[in-house]
Amino acid sequence: MKGFLKSFFIFFSGMMFCVFLLVVAAMCLITTFQPQTNVDLQKDSFLVIDYDGSVVERPYENSIFAPNKKMRLKDITNAIDKARFDNKIKFILIDGDCARYPMNYVYEIEQELQKIKKSGKKVYAWFSNSGGSAYALCTSAEKIAMPNTNAANLNIGGYSLTIPYGKNLFDKAGIAFHVVHMGDFKGSGENYVRNTVSQQLEEQYRLVFDSMYNSKIEMIAKNRHIDAAVLDSLIAENKTRFMTPDDALKNGLIDNKMSKEEFIAEISAGKNVSPISLESYVSLLSKDVPASSGEKIAVVYVDGQIVSGESVDNNYNGESYIGEKTFNDDIEKIKKDNTIHGVILRINSPGGSALASEIMYQKLMELKRIKPVFVSMGSYAASGGYYISLPANKIFASPFTITGSVGVVSLFMDIEKLSEKIGVNFNTIKKYAMDDMFSVARKPSDSELELIRHSSKIIYDEFTAHVVENRKIDSMQLSQFAEGRIWSGTQAVRNIGFADEIGSLNDAIEDMKKELKLNNVKIEEYPRSADVFERLKSMINIAIGKYSVLEQLGLNTFFRENMNCPLLYTPEYAENSKL
Repeated sequence: MKGFLKSFFIFFSGMMFCVFLLVVAAMCLITTFQPQTNVDLQKDSFLVIDYDGSVVERPYENSIFAPNKKMRLKDITNAIDKARFDNKIKFILIDGDCARYPMNYVYEIEQELQKIKKSGKKVYAWFSNSGGSAYALCTSAEKIAMPNTNAANLNIGGYSLTIPYGKNLFDKAGIAFHVVHMGDFKGSGENYVRNTVSQQLEEQYRLVFDSMYNSKIEMIAKNRHIDAAVLDSLIAENKTRFMTPDDALKNGLIDNKMSKEEFIAEISAGKNVSPISLESYVSLLSKDVPASSGEKIAVVYVDGQIVSGESVDNNYNGESYIGEKTFNDDIEKIKKDNTIHGVILRINSPGGSALASEIMYQKLMELKRIKPVFVSMGSYAASGGYYISLPANKIFASPFTITGSVGVVSLFMDIEKLSEKIGVNFNTIKKYAMDDMFSVARKPSDSELELIRHSSKIIYDEFTAHVVENRKIDSMQLSQFAEGRIWSGTQAVRNIGFADEIGSLNDAIEDMKKELKLNNVKIEEYPRSADVFERLKSMINIAIGKYSVLEQLGLNTFFRENMNCPLLYTPEYAENSKL
């Protein structure tokens, strides 16, 4: 038997080594692949904002297997800032057919375009079929044109949100969900236990979306020099639905009717100019970046759901999870690095684990005692995302940020009735009554639900105490702002004191530079991009982790315990073994 096991292990080891080599080869191919740009910047050029891929927050890895192209928001805003001082760039052209970004990103890009205009360079826009956030970005331009055809249209509307409520379906299927909320306005999970939206949740959505809608209308009205009330009336009366170029021109929403080629010829004043796409310009800038120097400010990206343990960044489906261990390791490095003078958290997170958020909060409080900490809120900084904002000396939010959601929710389900319908009888062997309290095989008892409520109340009280302490809000007054309520960035700054200033990430960086009295600044970003060996390790962990065939067959346990093969340790096994 031992001889067989030894031979099998040798065979298996050889097979694993071959897999290892294949993975290394694949990783080398992935990590060395970089899109090639052969475009040169001509003497008389204009920058075209025409990027139509995904815009992301944090650094990412290029991969030939990634399904969608991506560009960082910071790269876009930096490119526009560079174009402001680039003598070869004569003007900017926004292609509204392509530049379709979330309003929070439009706000940050629009801020940079306003700086371009103040510098004396012109910004123009052209589109054939646009609306919403893309049109809002186009209004940054001094002149907007559409083609002279009724097939072209402009679409501006209000807002809508459709939420599926499935209690009837779950009742028919025999599936029950149990939701414990701390805060009447914490709406997460209510669509599992109700057939219609609650009055509290609908009220909050309307307040937040109205605020964001008003901010968008104000941006358009200000840029187009028209009355916001008039524009709102046009939208309310559906006159901005499929608006023809003639109607758009008549109502002051565009300036010209002509083809893109005719428009470029007009705005270039007869000069022979060459277009360069935003993607190409960003690529050129990245090739010609000198070794940066100066005093360092760290920008830490918190982009994704907050979870316990290690961070996970999936470049293929775009899902990211911010692990408290990975985050705190980065903060500890920053804390010990005397060359870093200040820290900015760029938060784009709807929240997640309360425990992980508290552990991250505590680490940030340690950091705050040593270095100033600012927060720049992205599209979301809610629940746990707001929790970890609280240690900041100053919080910046955009008008299109969703924040707050100071509350706690627990959601779990049982399939007791379903099992009765399909004839499955669960038998549970346990020592004490509550040992299987989270089992899907039965519904929770009243005493178990009360215990969960008590635990949630403790977490909620800790969360709200942090808000009171850090935001200097009276505890009695806080009940009007907490209990799960969500807020726009504008409301957070102007109405309730959850944030300090309306501004972008670049605004936060500039403000920190002034506070620290720094002139030449080097931005150091976290989390750092994983090198080839770290990504290889991640792939191996996925390949031989607890969901692998080896684990399901029980071979992982055999090789771990009998052959002392640490590569096959799952995180759970390592933790339980005090590793």
